[in-house]
Amino acid sequence: METVNAQEGLTGLLREALENGQCVRVKARGGSMGRLIPDASVVEIAPISHAPRVGDVVAASKGEHLFIHRVVAVDAKIHLKGDARPNTDQPFDFNDILGAVKRVTTPKGWTVRLDTPSAAVFGNMLAWWSVTSGKLRLLH
Repeated sequence: METVNAQEGLTGLLREALENGQCVRVKARGGSMGRLIPDASVVEIAPISHAPRVGDVVAASKGEHLFIHRVVAVDAKIHLKGDARPNTDQPFDFNDILGAVKRVTTPKGWTVRLDTPSAAVFGNMLAWWSVTSGKLRLLH
């Protein structure tokens, strides 16, 4: 069993466990990811094995604030957005990304895997729609 430094706070503990190759499960709070990750879902976060891609659902940190949102754009920064939110988050640096969401178990017991090829295609479509629908709202 590994010991982690409790002084680092929650995101520090998550980062350390993921950097050591461990998967981490957390209970998600809030509704920013809509029906994909309802409030009180258990989210399994795995070490990320590639640079974040559009459509991926990732865990990211800003200080002690943990975000579990979808990647909607990648340039010099990573741009995240909750599926149920109208706007993107402030851009993240690559080192702010803690890991990739591998699996979601909802409070009703449904389990959704996000680490499959079909989930990647669906995630990419959701990212496109999320950004496009926001632009369409501006036209009204």
